Amino acid sequence: MAGSGMAPVDGECVVEDAVLQVLMFGRIRALVGEAELDLGPPGRCALWSVLVGHANRPVSRTHLIDAVWGEQAPGSAPAIVHTYVSALRKALAGGGLGAARLSRHGDSYQLRLAEDECDVTRAEAHWRAAEQARQQGRGDVALAELDACAGLMYGVPLDGVPGPHAEDERSRLIEFRLEVQERRAEAQLSAGLAELVCAELGPVVAQYPLRESTAVLLIRALHQAGRRVEAIGVFDRVAQALDSELGIDVGPQLRRARNDVDQDSRGDATGRRADGSRAGPAPAQLPARTAFFLGRENVLAQLDRWLAETREGARHAGVSPVCTIVGGGGMGKTEVAVAFGDRSRDHFPDGQLFLDLRGFHPGQPPLPSMDALAVLLRGLGVAADRIPVELDVRQALYHQLLADQRILIVLDNALNRDQVLPLIPPAPGVVVVVTSRNEFAVTLDRVLNAQFQLDTLAEHDARQLLQSILDQERTTTEPAGLDRLITLCGGLPLAIRIAAERLAISPDTSLSELADELDDEKRRLDMLSTDDDEMTNLRAIFSWSYRALTFEAAQAFRRLGLHPGQDFDLASGAAVIGTSDTRTRHLLQQLQRAHLLNSNATAGGARYQMHDLVRVYATERAEFDEPERQLQATSTRLIHWFTNTAINQRLALGTWGQAPDPLAMSAEVPAPLTFGDPEAALGWAESERDTLSAVHAIADRTGDYEASWRLAWGLYTYDTYRSNTEYALTAQTLGAKAAKQLENPSNIARFEMCIGQCYWGAGEMSAAEDHARAALDAIRRTDQIANQLQVLGTIIGILIDKGDLPAASQTAEELQQLPPEFWAHHPGVHRDLCYLNYALGNYDEALSYGLQSITEAESSGELNLAALSQWYVGKVHRDAGRPDDALAVFQSALQTFRNQGDEHSGALVMEDLAVAHQLLGNHAEATDAAQAAVSMLELLSPYESKRARNVLAEIAECRRQVKTDHRAANGN
Repeated sequence: MAGSGMAPVDGECVVEDAVLQVLMFGRIRALVGEAELDLGPPGRCALWSVLVGHANRPVSRTHLIDAVWGEQAPGSAPAIVHTYVSALRKALAGGGLGAARLSRHGDSYQLRLAEDECDVTRAEAHWRAAEQARQQGRGDVALAELDACAGLMYGVPLDGVPGPHAEDERSRLIEFRLEVQERRAEAQLSAGLAELVCAELGPVVAQYPLRESTAVLLIRALHQAGRRVEAIGVFDRVAQALDSELGIDVGPQLRRARNDVDQDSRGDATGRRADGSRAGPAPAQLPARTAFFLGRENVLAQLDRWLAETREGARHAGVSPVCTIVGGGGMGKTEVAVAFGDRSRDHFPDGQLFLDLRGFHPGQPPLPSMDALAVLLRGLGVAADRIPVELDVRQALYHQLLADQRILIVLDNALNRDQVLPLIPPAPGVVVVVTSRNEFAVTLDRVLNAQFQLDTLAEHDARQLLQSILDQERTTTEPAGLDRLITLCGGLPLAIRIAAERLAISPDTSLSELADELDDEKRRLDMLSTDDDEMTNLRAIFSWSYRALTFEAAQAFRRLGLHPGQDFDLASGAAVIGTSDTRTRHLLQQLQRAHLLNSNATAGGARYQMHDLVRVYATERAEFDEPERQLQATSTRLIHWFTNTAINQRLALGTWGQAPDPLAMSAEVPAPLTFGDPEAALGWAESERDTLSAVHAIADRTGDYEASWRLAWGLYTYDTYRSNTEYALTAQTLGAKAAKQLENPSNIARFEMCIGQCYWGAGEMSAAEDHARAALDAIRRTDQIANQLQVLGTIIGILIDKGDLPAASQTAEELQQLPPEFWAHHPGVHRDLCYLNYALGNYDEALSYGLQSITEAESSGELNLAALSQWYVGKVHRDAGRPDDALAVFQSALQTFRNQGDEHSGALVMEDLAVAHQLLGNHAEATDAAQAAVSMLELLSPYESKRARNVLAEIAECRRQVKTDHRAANGN
C-alpha cells in the first residue's frame, strides 16, 4: 500500500487523499504533513486507538463500548460513541482527508489506513523484514531493519489513553518492543558492538529486572566488553530480584552466562598499578562546547570568582569545593558547566571527569551512586574487573585515587542530594560542579558549597543568540518578527536555538511566518522540538521534570497550567488546585525546586508564574492526564473563587446597592478572600485585573452566566474608581449578555446602565444615553421602582453633561411622578436633583437637595455617595459666590474619596478645588491642585483631562496678569 493514497478495500475504489501519519508510541497523535489533528480528550483518544487497532475492518458499536469502557460503560455510551466518531470525522475532514477514511456501516465503524500510515504497522513490517533477513543469513540487513523498527518505538505506547483495549495494546506493544530490543542486541553483539549493547540494555534491565532473556544479553555484552565485575553485578541483582519477587532461582541461560564470565581466564592486563589504576594520560571527558553558546558571561564570571575564592579555603580546611548550577529544562546548565571547565582547564592538570547522572533522562532511570562510582573509577584508569563490588570499598578506592589530585568533576543532570553526596571526595584539590533541575543543598561539614541560578536569557542575549545562527540580513530586515520570536521563546536558550535552526534550514520562511506558527499554543511545543534528538525536544525535556514529581505535585502542576493569569498568588493557586493554603504552599515549593515554577516577592506577598512554554506543557498534561470531570471542576473552582472574591472586594469599597448572593464553592476549596479596608480591596483588584478579565472570558465561553453577571457586578466599582473604561465596557457587556441569557430584566437594566455610565465617563454622550434608555426599558418590565430611580438619575446626569437641560428637567419630573415613599428620602435622587438645579442655576434649590442627600447618605453609611453630594454642594457654593464654603466642602469630599480609593472622583474634585483657590486669590495652591488634577486625569480619563488642562492654563494666565498689574502699580 503506497504512502500517497488508499488501496482498494473490499472491492471499493477509494479516492486518493492526503497522507495520514498515526503515532501510537508515546502520546497518541495523528498528523497530516506537519499539522496535528485534534483527537480530543482521553476518551475520544481511546476510541480512536480501537479503530486504529482494527484498521480496515468494521468495528461494532458494542465492541467499541467494551474496548473503551469495559464494565464501567455508562448508560449513555452509545450516544457518546456517536459523538466521538462525529468529532473524529470532523477532525479528519479538517486535515484534508476524505470522508471515506472513517465510515459507518450499519452499527459498525471502519477506519481506513495504509500500512505505512501507522507507526505500529510500520514497525511490524520492519520486524518481519528483519526476521526474513536473519533467516537468510544477511545480518547487516537484519540489523538495519531492527534499527528502523526500534526508531519508531519512542515513549510509552498509548501514553495516557484509558480503557481496556488501550491497556491490552499497551502491554502487547511493550512486549513487542522488548523483543525487538533483544533481537537487535543479538545482532549488535554479532557485529562486535558490545559497548553499544551495554549502553542500551542497562536501563532496560534496571526497569525489567525479572526478564532473564534481556539480562543474559546484557551480561554477554559486558563480558565481551571486558567489564567482568559489572557483568557479575548484573547477575547478582537479577538473581536477588527473582528470589525476592518470585521466590525462584535463575534459569539455565542466565546461569550459563555467569559461568562464562567466571571461566574467563584473561586475568589482569599489564601496566596496572597496585591499586588497580592504569598509568596513562589525564582524563579529558568534558563534552565539546556547543557551537552557539552566548549570554552566560555573568554566570561564568561568578563561577570564576567562586573558584578563586574557594580554592584557598578548601586547601586549608581539607575539603572539596562544590557548586551547583540549577535551572529549568532547556536553560543551558550543562553548557555553562562545560564552558566553565573549558576556560578553567589550566587549574586542573590531573584532568576533568564528566558524568551524566541521568536524574532527568528519557527512558533511563537515575544512575545509582554505586554505578556512578564505577564509571568515575574507570575514568580514573581503574580496570572494570578491579572495581570493588562493595559500596564502601568502592568509595574508599575513589577517595584514595583523588587524595592528591587536582581534578574537575562535573556531575551533570543530578536528581537530588542523596545521589550526589557519595561522589564528593574529601580532597581539597578536587572541584565538583553539579548541574540539576532540582534545588538542593550539598551540605556536609567538609564541603564548601555555592549555588548558581540560571534564568532565562535577557532580551539582548536572546537577540544575540538568534543573530549568531542566522545571517545578519534576515534579522535586520525583520525587526518585528525577531522581537516576536524572542517573546514567544520566552528567553529559553534551547527554544531560541531550535527556532533559529528551523529558520536556518528553511531560507524561504520569514521570521514573521515562524512567529505566526509559534503563536498557536497547541503547536508551539511541536515547532520548538526536533524529531531526531530527545535532548533537544522541549516536550520531552519538560516531561522528565514532570515525571519526577510526586502524584500530588504533578496534579497541582497540571491544574495550575489552567490558571489564566500571567502570575498568581497563593490564594488563587489553592483555589485552582483544590486544597488548603498550607498544602498548596508545600506543593508550590516542590514545583519551584523542580524549576517548573518561579516566584517574586511583592508588597502583597509572593506571586508565582510559569515560563510560557512550561505553561503550554502543563496545559497539555492537564488535557491528557486529567479526567474531563476534573477539568470541569477545576474551571468551576477557578471561576467561582474569583467571582466571590470580586464581590467581597466591591463590598469592601463601601458601595451602595444590594450585593448578589455568592456562588456555591466546593468544601475542599479555600474560602474567597475578604478585605478589611478599601486599600486592601483595591490592591487585590489592581494585581488581579487582567486575570479577572481572563476568568470572565472563561465563564462566558463555558456558559456559566450566573458567575458572569456576578463578576461584572464585582468589578464595576474598581473600574470606575480607576477609570478603566475599556475593562469596564468589556466586563459590563458580558454582564448584560449573561443577564439576557438568564432572562433577568433587573440585571439587564443594571448592566445597560453601567455601560451607559462608562460611555458617559468617556464623553460619548449619545452612546451613553442609548444604553441608559435601554436600561430604563428593561427595568420598566419589572416592579422595581427603586431601580427605576437609579436609572432615571443616570439619564438626568447624562443629559445635563450633554447640554440638553430641558430633557433633563423633563426626566426629573418623570422621576418625581413616582410614588414619593420611594424617592422622598432617597440620597441618590436628591443628589441628582441637586446637580440638575445647579446646572439650571437654581442655587438655593440645589443647595437644599445637596445637603439633604449628604445627611441621608451619611446616616445610611453610604460614604462615597455622601462625598459625591458634597462635591455638588461645593460647586453650588463656588458658583454662588461663596468660595470659602466651597473650599471646605471640596476638601471634605476629597478626603473621603481618597479614603475610599476613588482616584477618579478625587481628581475631578481637585479640579474644582483649584478654581475655588483661584477665586480666593490662593494662586500657588490653585496651581498645585490643578497640576495634580491634570496628572491624575491624564492617566485615568484623557477626555476629562483636557478640561483640567484648560483650568491650569487659566490659572497660569491669571497669575501672569496679577504680576503685570503689580508691576504697573509700582511703576516697574
